[in-house]
Amino acid sequence: MAWMFLQNEKSLLHKFLFKKFGAIRWEDNVKRGASTAWKLIKDGIEHLKPIVRWQINNGQSININADNWILDRSLNKGPTLCNIMDIDDKKVSFLMNDDGSWNSAKLTKLFSKDMVKIIRQMEKGTNNVEDKIELIHSNTGKTVSALSTEAIWFQKESKYTKYIWLKKLKLDQKVYLFWWRALNGALPMMEWLFYRRLANLKECPRDCHENENAEHELRRCGFNVPEFQNLEECTKVLEQNSGKGLMKIYAVAVFYSWKSRNLIKHGNAEIPLAYAVAEIISHSSHLQ
Repeated sequence: MAWMFLQNEKSLLHKFLFKKFGAIRWEDNVKRGASTAWKLIKDGIEHLKPIVRWQINNGQSININADNWILDRSLNKGPTLCNIMDIDDKKVSFLMNDDGSWNSAKLTKLFSKDMVKIIRQMEKGTNNVEDKIELIHSNTGKTVSALSTEAIWFQKESKYTKYIWLKKLKLDQKVYLFWWRALNGALPMMEWLFYRRLANLKECPRDCHENENAEHELRRCGFNVPEFQNLEECTKVLEQNSGKGLMKIYAVAVFYSWKSRNLIKHGNAEIPLAYAVAEIISHSSHLQ
């Protein structure tokens, strides 16, 4: 219902509620005495927030810190390497010139070099048009309700306790961070990029002829482990045997496979097999 209200301005629902309550302010709470229909819309919007982001036009509706407009999350939900105090409660239009182009001086002052690059690469609409919302994940084949429910359950399940067994592997910090990001869907794999409209293909850059996701990268890409039938079984075995050296070797091997994959993705040669094996054994022995 909320999605229909936001997307279809010609609908009778939108015309009636817009005339009575005006445009929705995403950060506002439901006021006392509001109608049941308006309460349902506002409740629906809270459920939509994890699965939508803003498509930038004039930037006047988008809160720089609180709203999703860069990739798939808001700036106040993670380390962003930006000056939060100077952009608190400001709109994205604050970062633009009068003609709608990005203000280079403000971007450089407020954000890190990498963040500025990401912002500049984002698609931007016309300056005289209101901002619109769009789904973060496209072409999933799921309904909006299904995406919303899935996102809410994912948020409720604590990421910090679900994979606490990773600590028992005593991995190097880089290897640990790689596995934590991979298991929590935070690595820029091709499927991850495709659903966020940052890539045109989902296939693995190694020409594996499979979609590149966590299941593929952690279990089959670069080498195949026949004992594991799926990613769930793989993580279960790792958890049950987290104190054994062989599990550390496997975890480090997958990390080096990912490093080698990144070289291919950027047009370079893979890490030589003999060098990779030596590094994996040396790395794993050091962690004992």
